[in-house]
Amino acid sequence: SRHWIVVEGVAVAHIEDAAISIAQGSVVAVPPGSAHHIENESATDALKVIEVVVDTGIDEDTGSSE
Repeated sequence: SRHWIVVEGVAVAHIEDAAISIAQGSVVAVPPGSAHHIENESATDALKVIEVVVDTGIDEDTGSSE
């Protein structure tokens, strides 16, 4: 699974056909397998996002996918 956390600015998350405005401090979960991207809503203000990806198929010893 994938999550976007907006730490500065305002973003627009595009998930499948939906466009969702995300304010600072907000979190959006991206469903696995969905078409998605994120963009800065402002032409002048900075956007800072933390992306967290959790993949239960990664072997912690080797770092490779199973």
